[in-house]
Amino acid sequence: MPTMLDLCDKFSVDLDVRFNTMKSVAMRIGPRFDVVCADLTLSGGIVQYVQSLKYLDVCIKASRKFACDFFKAKFYRTFNCIYAKSFTGNSELITIELLRSCCLPVLLYAIESLLPRVCDINSLNNCINIAVAKIFRVSFNNVDFIRQMTGLTSLRVLVAERRSRFFSKLHQSTLFRSLMLLLYNRIF
Repeated sequence: MPTMLDLCDKFSVDLDVRFNTMKSVAMRIGPRFDVVCADLTLSGGIVQYVQSLKYLDVCIKASRKFACDFFKAKFYRTFNCIYAKSFTGNSELITIELLRSCCLPVLLYAIESLLPRVCDINSLNNCINIAVAKIFRVSFNNVDFIRQMTGLTSLRVLVAERRSRFFSKLHQSTLFRSLMLLLYNRIF
């Protein structure tokens, strides 16, 4: 890790950027996440260790395995607001389209750059199932059929599609390729 931080320091000089150690933190994830570590330095300052951090509104926690809080509460708030307004229109298909265009982006925010566990995917998929059951006023037994007929695919498929688009765009980025080449030349 100190070698990587030194590389970041050298890289920042090339780009004329300075790291702010008051805003930079370190966090351990893995079997030894709670072991006390040596201080890390970046741009002459000491980086503090934290138990959780929030980055782009995603809360990540130090633990044995990578875990983060997803946006289920924001999804339900958004869905309930839309559902309350569209309920009087009696058009389930319009509500499904609003769910797809307004609520799913909230639920899937930044998921392509994270590594959600199977239980996370199942939990998020259940959020959609609850919304569909509420829209059509049916039990969970009928939700899969309704999702299939309305084109609300499984969350596993949605996440895979988003991840594929994300990495495709990243790979096509000239800045990304330049950074990778510069990093490769520094290391080797």
